[in-house]
Amino acid sequence: MNNGSTQDATAPIPIRERQRLEALYATELLDAEHNERLDAITAKAAELTNCPMALLTLVDRQEIWFKSRVGISARGMSRQSSLCAHAIVLPVDEVLVVLDARLDQRFVVNAMVVGVPFIRFYAGVPLTTPDGHQIGALCVMDSSPRSEFTGPQRAELLSLANKANDEIRKIIDLKTDSKRDTANVHIGGRLQLIRIQRNLSAVDLAERIGVSTAEIDNMKNGRTRIPTPTLFTLSRLFDIPTTYFFRGL
Repeated sequence: MNNGSTQDATAPIPIRERQRLEALYATELLDAEHNERLDAITAKAAELTNCPMALLTLVDRQEIWFKSRVGISARGMSRQSSLCAHAIVLPVDEVLVVLDARLDQRFVVNAMVVGVPFIRFYAGVPLTTPDGHQIGALCVMDSSPRSEFTGPQRAELLSLANKANDEIRKIIDLKTDSKRDTANVHIGGRLQLIRIQRNLSAVDLAERIGVSTAEIDNMKNGRTRIPTPTLFTLSRLFDIPTTYFFRGL
């Protein structure tokens, strides 16, 4: 029932909000390209729960961003008006279920309840980073209230949220691998520069640092990382700081 308040009930702030936001930004998901696999998960959530709307959201400092959506054209909204902001404070294996938002004091005057899309039913599961920070939610919604959200439906939504978490991990891993490859090429370029500046052949350099010429070639082209002991050897042999290899990364 409406208690006469004119403001949406404020979602609780996670205890480790600063760390949560840092984890969200570190994933770089906010700027990630459109992902069809996440779209498929969101669409499946809508289908299995028979809901006309579904979202995969990321909860930023003041906004909620929709990384995948079904039945909603907007790309984001205010965090204050989002039901997902309430879902991210739950344990990872729990589901926030609102059978009729008009009867819930937290949402009775919520902008999404009193206005388009007139949400009545909501179910959301928090999404997490590999280190356990809740960064968003997979949710389904309906403009009609429901009398129940069954155990099998909860299990299906939880299973799909786990698949979304797996996909998020893959996206993060791909970005990490890409950065690592870029770093390897950069460091390999510095190794090549040292060889040229010292007028050394690949054979000479390989003998000095105790590796094969094939390894020199792989390191030069960024195909393999230069091992830390090798960096220290290079630093000692040629009287250069190890930071030289990382400068500009």
